[in-house]
Amino acid sequence: MPALGWVTISPTPAPYIKEMNDAGQFYTNRVLKDWKEKDKIHVDWTKSWVQTLTELQSFVKQFHTTGIVWSGTTAPRVSGVPPPPPPCGMPPPPPVLDLADIAPVDSGQDRSALFAEINQGENITRSMNFHSRGNFFF
Repeated sequence: MPALGWVTISPTPAPYIKEMNDAGQFYTNRVLKDWKEKDKIHVDWTKSWVQTLTELQSFVKQFHTTGIVWSGTTAPRVSGVPPPPPPCGMPPPPPVLDLADIAPVDSGQDRSALFAEINQGENITRSMNFHSRGNFFF
């Protein structure tokens, strides 16, 4: 995957792609050797990956010899398409929350029930069912 980092390489990114393809050749050859008789899908994928990198190298060599030029001013304009509208202003602020409408909640009672249940110790696990290792159906 490092070969896809060619966009960050200058002044000549095409040799970088070739180097990354060569660096992965040991592993691609190993996949080809290990999976030749077992599963052809791995062999086909590996061959496609090497071909993709080779084609990427030739594409970069042809169209991006000195690297990518990040310039929006030289891009051709398509006639007949209007420019995008200007950005809108700031969004309105969120509505004000009236705290008088909110009913107070007695959280002390809820917490004491929670801690009473937690403080049961070993009794809390009695309702749980034991499952043997590998049997994960509940």
